[in-house]
This record gives sequence, C-alpha cells and structure tokens, in this order.
Amino acid sequence: MITELSKEARRDIRNNFRDYDGKLDRNQRKVLETYGISYGRTKNGHIRFSYNGREVIGSGTSGDWRGGLNLATKLVHLLEGTPITF
Repeated sequence: MITELSKEARRDIRNNFRDYDGKLDRNQRKVLETYGISYGRTKNGHIRFSYNGREVIGSGTSGDWRGGLNLATKLVHLLEGTPITF
C-alpha cells in the first residue's frame, strides 16, 4: 500500500481524470495500470475500482463538471489507504 502519493502523482491522477465522462479513455486506463488499480463494471453500470483489497465506486455517467475531480480524489484515497468520506 502506498502511504502517501507525491504531489506529482496526485497531479497526474487529477489531470487525467478531470475530463472523465463515465468511460475510461486510454490515458485514464494507463494511469490505473501504472498504480496497479483494477477496474470493472458493476451490474448497475457503475465502475468499481479495486486496490489492495479496498474498493471505490465511480459513476458510470458523466454527471457534473466535478465528477472527474471527485473520482480522482477517491482514487488518491484508495491508493493511500485513507478513509473515503464522500
């Protein structure tokens, strides 16, 4: 488990997921692969991200302009092992 990501790693995740629209593009998949995060669809169409025995769920649709940034924050918390409160 990663204890704390560098500022550059956080920025990389945030910048790549800023335009998340419910579908993972090539750059987003590359970031997930780089950090060892696995993903798949739930039966309800959401995306489940897994890392080191922990999971977070992302929206399967685009939502509002903050959706990608919120997902990036969830992924950082997932990697760092910190509580995800939203």
